[in-house]
Amino acid sequence: DWLSADEQFLALSQRHYGHAQRLTADDGVPRLSLPSLNDAAGRARLVELLVRHTFVVLENVGEGEAYWRALEASFHDFFVHGAADEKQACQGEVYFNETGTPMWYSGFEALEGNDNVRETFRIHAALVPETGADTGAGDGPPLRWPSEQFRLRWRALHLFCQRIADLALSITLDSLAVTVAGFTSGDACRAEGTDHSVGYAWHYPNEEGGASTVPEDIAGEAGINVKEHVDQSLFVIEPCPRVGGLEVFDLHTREWIQVESVLRHGEEWVLFGGRCLEKATGGTVPACLHRVRAANARRFCFISEQKYGEFYE
Repeated sequence: DWLSADEQFLALSQRHYGHAQRLTADDGVPRLSLPSLNDAAGRARLVELLVRHTFVVLENVGEGEAYWRALEASFHDFFVHGAADEKQACQGEVYFNETGTPMWYSGFEALEGNDNVRETFRIHAALVPETGADTGAGDGPPLRWPSEQFRLRWRALHLFCQRIADLALSITLDSLAVTVAGFTSGDACRAEGTDHSVGYAWHYPNEEGGASTVPEDIAGEAGINVKEHVDQSLFVIEPCPRVGGLEVFDLHTREWIQVESVLRHGEEWVLFGGRCLEKATGGTVPACLHRVRAANARRFCFISEQKYGEFYE
């Protein structure tokens, strides 16, 4: 029981926990308080909601809210006020995904081409060091962080999301009696070098920043920045940003939910599964279909994507 063992985390989370467990809200959005994952009922409810809706909104995230708000401020400073050459210098080694395919350079990636939708800062989990030294462990130069403050804020939020995702994965596998050859825990994967998890920071300039949008998605709907899709991951976590954009498809109601319109900024986070989790559970926990809609204002968000090599073999 990772949460039970972490007394500081629990104390801060329970500070906002005014009742035993809130399963759903009047708006019909599936919600679950993070500290409720300490008890059997909360754990069972997590899996139940994932199976029914494909996503869960986590409430009472404790110090996670402060971690997100701090990093969100750093994103604004970096993406909006950073000079183009300084941002471009924050680029490091090539990231190889779970199949060994080279995907992108770690760090910053600018708006470019016809898909002039977003700027990105991406970090492989192995590149989140304990010290402030530049990190390089693969093909390419060492990663240069925008600042030490940026790195520390990223690390704090990354580790917090990592622990939640690991707990959610453990609960889901145990509840469904699923075993995966070679997998014991996230910590073991990190020790063995099979953790392919990634943290993404995205800046959608939208209309305010003069960016374009995808003409229309596969359903023929205009004003979409990222077309509807499912991720090739285990669990994905996103703290609620200030500006709307993320939409998830509720498998139970068969409707799209505009996340930021029903969640509280920073206080509530979205947790959902990807294609890899769906496969591992034999389809019991479906991958969450989602998309990103354009907005008028700049949008800054952070995504923590969980990927462990043993699930892709």
